[in-house]
Amino acid sequence: MTTKAKTGWKWEQGTRLEKGGHRVFRDARSDFQAPELRRWAIADNSGGAPHLTDDGVLWLDFARPLRVEIGYEKSQYGLVSAAPAVVIPLLCERDGRESVTHTSIMDGFATLRRLFPTWPVECSAGARTFLATIADAPLTKDPTP
Repeated sequence: MTTKAKTGWKWEQGTRLEKGGHRVFRDARSDFQAPELRRWAIADNSGGAPHLTDDGVLWLDFARPLRVEIGYEKSQYGLVSAAPAVVIPLLCERDGRESVTHTSIMDGFATLRRLFPTWPVECSAGARTFLATIADAPLTKDPTP
C-alpha cells in the first residue's frame, strides 16, 4: 500500500521497528527508480509519515554503520543499569545535517537486519563485553516438561 500526501511525498507502507516505536518507510516518489535503489526514511510517533513528524524527513544514512552500544539510564529503583541499544544514523532532509536515533537491540535491531542485511554494524567495547557475558552465561533448563 502506498500513501501520498499533498506535499508530493509518497511512501510505501511503514514497517515498525519495535512495539510503540519508530517506523521506517521507503520513498515511493520515483516510478522510474528500481525499488532497491529508493531511499528509506524513519518516523517517530509525532506523525503518521516521515514528512509529518516534528523533525521532518530523516533519511536512513547507509553510508554510516549501525552501532550497537550500551547506554546508562536510571531505573525505577534508582539504580544505574546498562541498556543496550542500536544507534541508527540519519540525514535531515531540511538541512543535510547528520543525526542519530535509537532503537531496541532485540526487536528494532532484528527488524533492521531483516530489511537491510548488508548494512554494516559496529559494536562498542561495552556492548561487546555485555553481549559476550550474555553468551557465556550458563543456561538453565526449561522448567516446562
